[in-house]
Amino acid sequence: MDSLQQSVPAIASGWVIYFHVGALSVLIWDIVNNLRNDYNMLVSDFCIKTFLYLLSRTMTFLYSFTKVVYLTIPMTICDILDDALSAFYIVGVFAILLLASFHLVLLLENRGPVFKALLALCTLVVGGNITLPIGVSGHNPLPSQARVCQDTTSEYVATAFILLFAYHAIMLCVVLFASRQSAPEDRESLTTQDRYNSKKAGRRTSVLFLSQPLSSEHYAFYVSTAGLSLAGAIWFLVSFKASGSFRLVPVTVYLVCASTMLGRVLRANKREEKQRKVSEALSAPIKLDMPRLDMNDTLTTRTHEQAQGTQCDVVGLFTSDSASCITTPPIVEIEVNKVVQSKHDYSTPDIDYQSDDGRWARDKQGLGK
Repeated sequence: MDSLQQSVPAIASGWVIYFHVGALSVLIWDIVNNLRNDYNMLVSDFCIKTFLYLLSRTMTFLYSFTKVVYLTIPMTICDILDDALSAFYIVGVFAILLLASFHLVLLLENRGPVFKALLALCTLVVGGNITLPIGVSGHNPLPSQARVCQDTTSEYVATAFILLFAYHAIMLCVVLFASRQSAPEDRESLTTQDRYNSKKAGRRTSVLFLSQPLSSEHYAFYVSTAGLSLAGAIWFLVSFKASGSFRLVPVTVYLVCASTMLGRVLRANKREEKQRKVSEALSAPIKLDMPRLDMNDTLTTRTHEQAQGTQCDVVGLFTSDSASCITTPPIVEIEVNKVVQSKHDYSTPDIDYQSDDGRWARDKQGLGK
């Protein structure tokens, strides 16, 4: 740790603006590139997850833009912008962590205790991150060199980075453990009947299972946020000689990357949900209601005229008393009560014929000779 601290220069605020401008440029590019998809989610599929995502994007943009203004425009009175930065950061982090908790809970089968634990962790992390703006005071008395957030004096600021890393590390461990337990060889130990018996008895399985397979966007989000939070904590601890704006560069980088990756996860989930609905609609069985044949004593046929609301009696099977009634294909109702079986004599009848000599004879076979 000492060697890392010695490698960081004492003054590094001259070129730190490039970090913030680069992060803001990446955020603007992502917003413009996904503007149509975000608008469709806002209009057609608005829910609590969409609200949290748009809130995190808005707060991240406001924080990044305000921080660039902080570092580029000399000013002596920074109280208003300082309070605005604190509010943007707290709301943005809270929206990101809460949305990440929602995504993780929806991926798991045992949602009750997991959601409560993650919500408690989210509250703890947000409470720790409140100390971050409080520990930053950067009002330089010299007007020519006035920049906001030049000094970071509070020793409790590191607590926010450590809590943030702990939260994302726990989320990553839960995802990896659940994906490991959801493998086919592990799921054989807990059959469907065992789950049913466990739920029926009022017990819950202690093993975490994924309700759906993880996509590449999920893995990228959990791994990247855990790595960024760890890098931010290390950055802040080893750069104690640098200015406050340099030490707080990981805050902007974390907000931009986390909100961007969450947007990809949300859009991937919406796309998979839409494809699943389409496949379910195409694979749904088609039911055909066939007319019911009831058995009665007589054989009756009727046609229903739907256009005129009249009913015509049909004589026989192919002729009708009033041909004008049949304007649409008729609905024929056949009612049969008894099936009468009759024996048919298919033998050739006796034929009387007259022979050559004038005598009449009867041929049983029907042959003239």
